Amino acid sequence: MGISSYLKGHNQIEVEYVLKAVTYVVAGFAYLSVCRYIGLVYSGLFMVMIILSVYLEYGKKYFVPRWLINFLSVSVILLSFYRVYTEDLLEPTVETLAILLAIKFLEEKKFRDYMQIYMLSVFLLTGSALLSIDFIFMVFFVLIFFLVSISIVLLTYHTESPLLRLDKGSLYKIVTRSLLIPLMSIPLTALIFLVLPRTNFHFLGFLGKASVGRAGFADNVLLGDVSNIQLDSSIIFRAQTEPLGSEHLYWRGIVFDHFDGTSWNATEQEPVWALNNMPIRGRMVRQTIYLEPYGNRYMFTLDKPIIVYHLNRTLYENFVVMARDDIKSKLRYDVVSVLPVRDYAIKDDEVKFLQLPKDLSPDIIALAKTLTAGMGKKQAAEALVGYLRDGQYKYSTEKLPQSSTPLVDFLFKQKYGNCEYFASALAVMLRASGISANVVGGYKGGIYNAVGGYYIVLQKNAHVWVEAYIKDTGWVRLDATPSASLESTANDKKMFMKLRLVFDSINYLWNSLVINYNLDKQLSLFQNIYQHTRLKNLKLSFHRFKPVVVVIVVAIVGVVLFKLYRLVLSRRSVELRLIARFTGILKGYGYERLSSQGLEEFVRTIHEEELKSAAAAFVLDFERLYYKDKPFTVGNIKHLKAQLSMIRKATVPTPPP
Repeated sequence: MGISSYLKGHNQIEVEYVLKAVTYVVAGFAYLSVCRYIGLVYSGLFMVMIILSVYLEYGKKYFVPRWLINFLSVSVILLSFYRVYTEDLLEPTVETLAILLAIKFLEEKKFRDYMQIYMLSVFLLTGSALLSIDFIFMVFFVLIFFLVSISIVLLTYHTESPLLRLDKGSLYKIVTRSLLIPLMSIPLTALIFLVLPRTNFHFLGFLGKASVGRAGFADNVLLGDVSNIQLDSSIIFRAQTEPLGSEHLYWRGIVFDHFDGTSWNATEQEPVWALNNMPIRGRMVRQTIYLEPYGNRYMFTLDKPIIVYHLNRTLYENFVVMARDDIKSKLRYDVVSVLPVRDYAIKDDEVKFLQLPKDLSPDIIALAKTLTAGMGKKQAAEALVGYLRDGQYKYSTEKLPQSSTPLVDFLFKQKYGNCEYFASALAVMLRASGISANVVGGYKGGIYNAVGGYYIVLQKNAHVWVEAYIKDTGWVRLDATPSASLESTANDKKMFMKLRLVFDSINYLWNSLVINYNLDKQLSLFQNIYQHTRLKNLKLSFHRFKPVVVVIVVAIVGVVLFKLYRLVLSRRSVELRLIARFTGILKGYGYERLSSQGLEEFVRTIHEEELKSAAAAFVLDFERLYYKDKPFTVGNIKHLKAQLSMIRKATVPTPPP
């Protein structure tokens, strides 16, 4: 009776099937970690090849030849070189890794192939971390970490005996004990994370801008050009602050001061050392901004900021804050703003802030003068805002006026448009009425997450408004866009929004506690530990009992080291010594076991019947203990050693001369 036949039973499971199933799951999670960054073509190819591999292996019992697998792999790698470009190395690389992973499933899998699959899966997970280290990455990391640990243990059993079958209880023990390996590493990993010095340098950050999103505004405002952004529900930044009234939720980004008839642009500004060099008369509001990477330099703040805490920022007199480089990774900074805005009194440059295009339509100028005839500047500004907001003009993001005279079409023909048209029309008519005005670009509103205590600002919250200079008051914010168009999206799909806020709270905590854990937080943590443990007060006591403390510490360390030594020399080392003696005896007969051979496979290579029978008996008794997870007692070890003696004494016929 063969060893595999002996182990066979109706309540037993073949280890190879479990190994393959877990391997497919590992690859599946690795793919899911990056699928949102992979193109549809590559996602489709991955799924087709995985389904094909299952069909060929379990349906047709066929494997693609290794030479063809190597040819496909090399072809995919060479093709990827044509797709990789300097601005984005990461995304094409991740797509290539996904295809290589799927190709590996088409061939017959041995130990080396399984390890390559796990390696490619880990590389894919690493690619997802470089693209975006959000909380979902942690979920996939934990799943793959534990599953790969289980897979490697199962692979070890499978390598020893490819046809091995185990009952459900034994298999359950193997799986659960395999989980101890990653579990034991968690405390040490957490400790290393806490104490390892952190830097602001992003390792492998040079690989590209794959993680850079799209902002809801640009360096200019081209009328009718960005209406599609207002349908984008992705997050541009989170702002941790107190709840505020909707009239204060204007997040400043850029100031446009030059209009050419169809677009607004920002002229070059001189940087300033500080923004709080004026009397502060208002309520101070502090925010911590977590800005997503979006490929531009503007750092958004609650309008208007007086203090911005960040090393690599530049301040401008018009309260614009910019990073020194394009923002390609998550950025955290603190801001202090003062409410209300009207208390500010910034210098008025009449020439610059009254600029209008030479070919501006006389109809617009006439309309502005008609609406503001005989009024002071404050009353004129209010009249123009009221005309646009409460009159016959409607808000729309579809079929916007896009002719060579978009403001004429908006004011006198179509009479509908998005925020850019309302802000542009108001700023132009203010300037035509002799009132200095600019257009400000940024975001308005946001969804307040009460669980985390922060605002979520979406791309669809992109907005432009107007600032006008009123004598004896200063620069005043004016927003002519109908308020109904700017209602919070929290009212839409309330149940979905609640779920989204819960998940976003988890992601927010992940970003603030883990991703933004830096050297400053480390020093603060160690300082708090030092203060709370009152080390200063304990210093004298420590010196008094120093010898006792040293003895206790040495004793504890000694016990731990002794336990580890006993653990290393316990059950597994006995097994290894027995197998090493077994293979050494057979090597003396001229039979050398290959690293890829299981014990049963090795025994089948023996030609002499008496030697083969003695070796098979040892292997059978060894595997009854090893694969049933039974202890190697003193009696069992003596029995196995006696069988080794029988192998050594086996009679082997001398070959004829």
